Amino acid sequence: MARPGRFETPADALKLGRLLADTRRLAVAGLVIALLAHAALFSYLVITRSEIREAQPPTLEFVMRTPRLTKPFELKKKRVQRKMTRRQVQTEIVPDIAISERINRPDVFGTVTTFNYAIESGATVGGQAVVPEIAAFARLASTKEPEKRLSMQEEFLDLDALDTGKYKGLVIQDPTNKQDIQGFVYLALAVGEELDPPTPRAIPQLARAVNKYTMINAKVEDRLKLDSRDLFKAPFVYITANKAFNLTAQEVRNVREYLRMGGFVFAENGVPSLEYGPAEASLRKMFKDVLKKDARFIMLSYDHPIHHSFFDFNDGPPPGGEILSATGGSKVPSPHLEGIFLEGRLVAVYSDKAYGAIWEREFSNEPQLKMGLNLVVFALTQQGSIAQQQIDFYSQK
Repeated sequence: MARPGRFETPADALKLGRLLADTRRLAVAGLVIALLAHAALFSYLVITRSEIREAQPPTLEFVMRTPRLTKPFELKKKRVQRKMTRRQVQTEIVPDIAISERINRPDVFGTVTTFNYAIESGATVGGQAVVPEIAAFARLASTKEPEKRLSMQEEFLDLDALDTGKYKGLVIQDPTNKQDIQGFVYLALAVGEELDPPTPRAIPQLARAVNKYTMINAKVEDRLKLDSRDLFKAPFVYITANKAFNLTAQEVRNVREYLRMGGFVFAENGVPSLEYGPAEASLRKMFKDVLKKDARFIMLSYDHPIHHSFFDFNDGPPPGGEILSATGGSKVPSPHLEGIFLEGRLVAVYSDKAYGAIWEREFSNEPQLKMGLNLVVFALTQQGSIAQQQIDFYSQK
């Protein structure tokens, strides 16, 4: 055996060509086996794959059953026999009736004229003449259709029946007794875009006085906006201010139309101690803007009906807020109220007495509240006022 050389190793005994050939043969064999295995697996999956069924949505089946008759259905036709009959009607003889009219004295309804009717008939029953009587009723003259006309005798007996919201004040006064007055009225404090009245409790206190001294049912409404159409329903509007203000164009148009259609405004300076102050200037300017040349302020004499509409103030209106004298510094009462007339009707009263601030008190305000009551009664009963127009509509003289 030959002795190995100095640089020989065991690896020199390997035959690389043979080793390469064996490796290739084994790699090809392994690849073939892998392909066969995958082909077999694929075939198995394709052959043995089970079909997956998708779930179907639930369905509702309607079953219409044929109705079952409990009784046999029969169509029967009945013959109706009509007989012609003759009915004899005997006409009643209506006797001639003579109606005599007799006028009575005025009743508690004031200007409503009443009549009594006596009917004389020639018909006899049992040998005695029959004289039926018809109760007295108020004569109505209206453009309404007869079936839509109100029975004012029933309505006037209870004026609350007319308190439906259509009218804000209706009263009836006995012409022989001015304190015999009944009806209803809604009172509210007027406000404007710039007009913010300083006495919010004045109207509620005035309403209490009306309820206390009269049979008028006085109620307090929310603030009355001068640019609202509700203004034309109010028979009495109270406007007061303690600072400068201006009316909008719409407010001016509303107040102008309201006064000319029968409205009544009691305007009051809330700061009478400040002579010719901003509030007084604004109130006087308001009437100038509304009535233009017709805004003429006239002192109301002590014998004017406004001082005697319910209570008598023979010495003029009671003192209220007073004007500071420019010389002595003492307080003197404002002796008169001022009025504005349109065609002989008093449409507005201006006051420098600040009655509203005194009305708000809980004591020492009875004369001022009574004067306020006179203003309300006058506004309701004055000829041509909104309230009297409604009364005249239903009961003409």
